[in-house]
Amino acid sequence: MENIIKFKKKPVILATFTIGGPKESSGPMSKYIHKKLECDKFGETSFERAERKMLTYTVEQLIKHCKFKQEDIDAVISGDLLNQIISASFMARNFDIPYLGVYNACSTMSESLILGASLVDAGYYKKNSRCYNNDWTGEFFGKDGVKTVQDFLNSPKAQENAQIIFKKKQWGYLKAVGAHNYLGLVIKGILITPSGLLAGAHLKGAGCVINYLKSRGIDNSKDAFGTSIESYIKQFAGYDVSKITGNI
Repeated sequence: MENIIKFKKKPVILATFTIGGPKESSGPMSKYIHKKLECDKFGETSFERAERKMLTYTVEQLIKHCKFKQEDIDAVISGDLLNQIISASFMARNFDIPYLGVYNACSTMSESLILGASLVDAGYYKKNSRCYNNDWTGEFFGKDGVKTVQDFLNSPKAQENAQIIFKKKQWGYLKAVGAHNYLGLVIKGILITPSGLLAGAHLKGAGCVINYLKSRGIDNSKDAFGTSIESYIKQFAGYDVSKITGNI
């Protein structure tokens, strides 16, 4: 039950495309690579230019495989490992498509999917009734004045409200696993508060939060960068999140 986010408006991966260098292409994941490069630089003069070209080529192939046109795509959500967003930003300049940059290194792979699904689940966007997809060809409800992806990008208020709505859902997940029953307890010198629990869920999900609480801090899971759930519960404890949790 760890790290589970359940969306009522279920997203679906419509198509995939992968690209890899010589080492990846000759390894155990070879059969999953669509484009196998003979040279890591992909015909470019530097690895940085090559990474940008790989991202651009991948987006082009995805559009092609889905039989879409650029104007059919409402947003590209992407990040990378070159200062976490540089290659993706240069890639986005090659397309006339709104771009949502995700600054989170390796986890952009999953975070970008969560971001797209969250916009749908928070009520800002309605999927195309023909199929569940993540291509933004459906309908925005006009909530907070958001009628297009660009409206959302240009509205700090809408972005903040979307986060509040999503955090309310996270609080529901925390209550579902019983995490709220530990409020007010002190574990390893840390007071358990609503804001601390939300921060822990943000890092590792409600499942990992309840595991930490039940184990009295022994099960202290970490993300890919070594950041522990305990550090988030401690660092973000004591903030007023009553707008999210109600009067607790």
